[in-house]
Parts: sequence; structure tokens; C-alpha cells
Amino acid sequence: MKKLLYIDTYSTGHLHEMFDASSLRMFCDMYDEVRYYANKDSIDNVEHLLGELPKNVKVSMINVVNIFKPIGMLRRFLKQIQSTMLCCWYIATTSKDADIVINYMTAIALYPINWVSRITNRRVLIVCHSDIQEVLGRNKVSWLFKKSIHMLDKADVKIAKNLWFAVLSDAILDNVLPLMSTQVKEKMLAFDHTAIFDRIPKKSHVSSSKLILGYVGGLRANKGGDVFLKLAKHYKNNSQIEFRIIGNTSDQRDKLKEAGVIIPDGVGDFFISRELMYDNICDLDYVLYCFPPEGYKYTASGTVFDAIDCERPILAIKNDYFSGLFKVCGEFGYLEEDYDNLVKRINWLISNRNEVNWNMKKVKDYLRPESAAKRFSESKWYINS
Repeated sequence: MKKLLYIDTYSTGHLHEMFDASSLRMFCDMYDEVRYYANKDSIDNVEHLLGELPKNVKVSMINVVNIFKPIGMLRRFLKQIQSTMLCCWYIATTSKDADIVINYMTAIALYPINWVSRITNRRVLIVCHSDIQEVLGRNKVSWLFKKSIHMLDKADVKIAKNLWFAVLSDAILDNVLPLMSTQVKEKMLAFDHTAIFDRIPKKSHVSSSKLILGYVGGLRANKGGDVFLKLAKHYKNNSQIEFRIIGNTSDQRDKLKEAGVIIPDGVGDFFISRELMYDNICDLDYVLYCFPPEGYKYTASGTVFDAIDCERPILAIKNDYFSGLFKVCGEFGYLEEDYDNLVKRINWLISNRNEVNWNMKKVKDYLRPESAAKRFSESKWYINS
């Protein structure tokens, strides 16, 4: 019997809920028995997305520090310490016949996890998200974080025999490998960021007389919020096109209104329900992603799955992650090289938005967790378990 501990010492509320739900579902297809450790509200949200937890899952609740409450900096530090201690404890006390997946890489936990994995010889897989790009040293981070993350590229650090790492696509893996030490390269794998599709009832898309483009998620510069506002201002006086925001307006309602962006009913300076978000996405002709290309060389985008689930094509500035998705799934929209080409494509879409019928079923089928489980079952980590 193949057993797994799926450990989430990071998520609270709706944070990472789609990744948590879909990756848990993927591993449940690969193992006979899965013990799922997470915060109660995360478990509830994962269960809601899945409809019900798979029959082979046993739940154990832990209390994860919520960094979104007041005193955020202190809570963030406490959360890192808690995550490190819990991960090491589970590795040290788990039955030897069980594999362990840590679904979020807490950088300061890398050295302790490596040490405990080495002395216990437990099989551990750490899933790496956006923090892995900090190996490049481009952003200001704490001294402890900087020292910890460089465990991944230091040639003199002995990596535990059964400690493995994974990123969330082959495209990201290609970018990450040159940054890693030789030892980590040998232990670095990839599986696809998947999603749970067709669980939430959705209305049919109805075309209007206008081309309707929408930004999904919180309006932030690192998510292309500034480019979105620039585009909206460019077309503000064009009656053939409409820009909408579907997500947390982040106290920027005045900026949005000045740019001519429509804020649908129920959207404001707060998180909206997935059901309301999907209703609004279904009204769009294209979901607009203006992400800075360099930001998606090393990390996946969870928001693109909202467009896929609602079967709306995307219009985006090209990045490695999206290009990788188009390569393996088939195209489901347009990727443009830069802002100027994005404008040219929008001008063309105003009159030609119904020219192409995108095969969204093919995209969904590839990105379902059941499909990813079959592919990852051929990985070195799993075959040798």
C-alpha cells in the first residue's frame, strides 16, 4: 500500500485553495492512502472545490498562523517558524513506509528539512512556488531568507538522498535548472499546476455589441495592474470596447473610474466569492493578463485557471509560463510580445473577436489533476518510492 502525508503548513482561508485542492486530488490518484494536514478553513475550502474529499483521504487539522490579521510582520515571522517546526516534526515522526509532500516551500525551513530528511532518510518532496526566483537576489529579503534560499544553488551543501523538489510546469523547470546546484538539479522535477473544473455552475457567454475585456484578481503592479490601467485609458473614449475589473479593487476605485474601467455590482475592496467571480468572467470576451513577463519565468499563474474554467480565451503579454501552457494544451487565446502588439491585437479583436473557436475542452482535459497524476507517476521520485 502506497501512503502519503500531504502537508500544508502555509494556507489559511482562500489562499492557494485551487492549487491545494487540485494537487491534493492529483496525489490521491497516485497513492492508496493520503493523510492531509492543514488549517481547518483551508480544508473546508478545498472540500468545497472538490465537492467532497476523496475516499482515501484522512484529515488532520493544524492551526496555521494567519498573516492577514493585524501585526502582519510579526505573524509572518511566526508563521515561518511554525511551518519549519511542523514540517521537521512530521518528517521525523512519520512512518518509514510513507512519502511526504510539503506543498509550499518555506525558504527558512530548507536547511532544517534537509537535515532531518538526511538523518531519517524519509522521502520528501518540496513544492516550490515564487520564492524560488529569489535565488537571483533581485528583491530585498531578510538576511535569514537570503541565507536559506541559497541552499538551492550552493555546490558545497549536501542534499539529503531522498529530498526532492518540484516546480509547476516543464517551462518553469527549464528556467529554474540553470540556477540550481548540481545536486539540486538531479532532484528537481516538474508537475503541472492543475485545477478543479466544472464544479461551479456557470452561465453561458452572450456576446454584446462591444468587445469586453476583463482583469481578474487584485489590482497590483506585479500582476500588470498599471498596464491594465494604461490600456483602459487608451481606449476610454472608444464606444466599441469596455474594460472591467473582477476582483479586489485594492482602494483604487478612483483610478479605475478615471481610466473608464467598469466595476461590476458586488465587486469592491474585498475578496469576492468564486461564484460571483465566475458569473462576471463569463460575460467577458477575453480575460486580459498584463503580467510582467519576467515574473512568470519561475512561477505559475493560478488566475489563468479561472478563465479556463469559464471557457473564456485569454489575451496576454507573452511570458514563459503561458507559452508553456499553449505548447502542451494548445492555444486558447493570444499571446503578444509587448504592449504595442497588445494594442494592435485589441484593435483587430474589436471587429474580429468571433473569428476563432478555441478548444477549451482539450485544455481542461490536459490540466485536470487526474491527467497530471498519470504524467507524474512516471517521475523518478514516484517510480523509486
